[in-house]
Amino acid sequence: MTANKGQACGTHVRSRPEWTDTGVADGTWPISLHEDRFAERLFAARERAEGRPVALICATGGRSGRVMRSLRQAGYSGFLDVSEGMLGSAAGPGWIAGGYPVVSVDMALAALPEELS
Repeated sequence: MTANKGQACGTHVRSRPEWTDTGVADGTWPISLHEDRFAERLFAARERAEGRPVALICATGGRSGRVMRSLRQAGYSGFLDVSEGMLGSAAGPGWIAGGYPVVSVDMALAALPEELS
């Protein structure tokens, strides 16, 4: 998944220490569920996505799934859950084991658009 035109945009909702441990899914925007202004930043990501779905990814799909459920219950659309997460779950092997690209937290934060920081 990358943030290229015509594809889904991704938000990486794990914590900064987790990003440091495993890296961040390449092409995703690191917007931690555990930091201030999460909701504001998440909706700014949806605006920036220009109609493309915004995928949510965490470690194993638990946190991203909870965020998805909350968004659906509140009537919001335009979001997807990467239920395998970075590390894998019952839904599948996960981003890392699937061989998808990962970048360092520093690279991911450097690429984060200003309105999402």
